[in-house]
Parts: sequence; C-alpha cells; structure tokens
Amino acid sequence: MTRMVCGALACVILSAGPAFAQTAATAAPAEKFFLNVSAGGQVTTVEVKGTASATVYNQTALANTSREVSGGPLFDLTLGVPVHGKLALAGTVSLRKATSDGALSASVPHPLFSDAPRSVSTTVAAMTHQETWFGVLAAYTLSSTDRRSIMVMAGPMVVAVKHDAVTGIAVAEGASATSPTVTATIGSIGKSFWGYTIGTDVRVMLTKTVGIGGFIRYTAAPGNITGVESVTLGGLQAGAGLRVSLKK
Repeated sequence: MTRMVCGALACVILSAGPAFAQTAATAAPAEKFFLNVSAGGQVTTVEVKGTASATVYNQTALANTSREVSGGPLFDLTLGVPVHGKLALAGTVSLRKATSDGALSASVPHPLFSDAPRSVSTTVAAMTHQETWFGVLAAYTLSSTDRRSIMVMAGPMVVAVKHDAVTGIAVAEGASATSPTVTATIGSIGKSFWGYTIGTDVRVMLTKTVGIGGFIRYTAAPGNITGVESVTLGGLQAGAGLRVSLKK
C-alpha cells in the first residue's frame, strides 16, 4: 500500500512541477481554510518487548515476550487556517491500527527440583495495537498558484496508544514434567507520548474548491509502552486523497 501511495504522490508532484517552474504563474487567491483528507501507509516496523510472571511451586515463573508492530494503513485529517502571509496553523489527527502475533519464551520452575527451570516457547496470536495522533502544526506555503501548491508542515504531536500485551501467565503440567503448558493472559495498555512531525503536502485543485493531493512526512514519538524498554513510535509515512480549499 505504501508503494502505491508513494507512486500516486509522485504523479501529483510531477504534474505540479511545471506550473511551479513558471515565473509568470498566477498568484493563488487568499484562503479562508483548507482541509486535507488522506489515506496512506506507514513503512516502519517497531519491536515491542514485555515481561510477565507467576508464582509456581513457591518459585517465580518468568515469561519474556517480543512482538513486531508493523507499518500499514493509516487515515489522516488536517484542517488549517492561514494566519499571516504564507503561514498557517493546522490541527491534525491520524489513526492507525495493526494486528500481529507475539512470541513468548518462559522459564518455568520444576515440580520436583529447585533451580531446574524448564523452557517453554509459544505464540500469542492476534494482538492489536492502535495509535491516535493529535497535533498542532505550523504550515508554510513554499509555492502556490491558483491551482497548485506545495506546503511544508511541522509541529508537536501527542500519540495515544492502546497496546495488547501479555500481562500474566498460567502454568499447567502436561503428561511429562518436561513439557508444561503456559497460557498467556492478555491485557490492554493505554499510554500517551509526546512527539513531532515534519513533512510536505502537494495539492492540485480540480475545481475552485476541490482537488487532490498527497503528503510525505516523518513522525516520531519515543515512549516505553510495557515498562521494559523504550521504542520510537511512528516513522516514515505517505498518503494521498481529497483536498478542499475555501477562498476568500
């Protein structure tokens, strides 16, 4: 999907390029506001690690988990209002959700011997990860005509994360003392982290108010979701979609 979005955005940029190169291009009328509605994708994959434990035979059974949260589809909505000259302020919100399996590796105490842990590996299926990004951006128009424009945007972001993680384990003995079964308890972790975004948006108007366009940006927010280690959420993103501009 990301390759398709980047290809569509490249077509928009190429179509807009000749107009920006014309020194006698007609200046764009002043705007009241602009609205960008885009669908796209994220390239970056993040590995999130976690731990869980349980008391078994008066000893501690410990499980380490690892899960890759892949990139994938996202939806983005940006609304901006010009404030002075080529400078505008914009509010933005974007949503993305990913589902993936996690790997669990546990060390389980032996029922008969102390200091003789047994190793168990299993897979925890279909855990979800959801991100909702909010931001207030400064937007500056680099070049503009009555039909086309190129704008750069940057500013602080807050990401609200809902992340499925292994929060506990249960151990059951099998037919042999060497093969216990470990069952994971899944819980949802909700946290928020500060970050930033920087990117560019290209717009080609098809009528006075409606057009198409696309964006390429880098968004990042460091944070520790499970308490084990910090990761950087976000990454390289691209999208394309509807562009609305209301002129004065």
